[in-house]
Amino acid sequence: MLQERIHSYFENRESAFVDGISRLIAVKSVREESRPGLPFGRGPADALALALGMAGEMGFATANFDNYVGTVNFNERETRLGILCHLDVVGEGLGWSTPPYQ
Repeated sequence: MLQERIHSYFENRESAFVDGISRLIAVKSVREESRPGLPFGRGPADALALALGMAGEMGFATANFDNYVGTVNFNERETRLGILCHLDVVGEGLGWSTPPYQ
């Protein structure tokens, strides 16, 4: 029963998930030289802002820690589940059959 509910949840929101991932992919988040307020450059900061904005639109509480890291919280319970990921990418290089960041 729970497995069916989970499957249904994701199936019903597939287009929203694809749209969100597509928006993130479009950000050229290659690390650049550090600047004040942008420890990894403009691209990674833009990707972090976009991801946190998307989470905020979904009703999550978000925080940006000086563009080093962001957090997304569901509630204020003491027990938490940590899911770690990164939003920056390596340089696109050569040999693409489709345009990168699309």
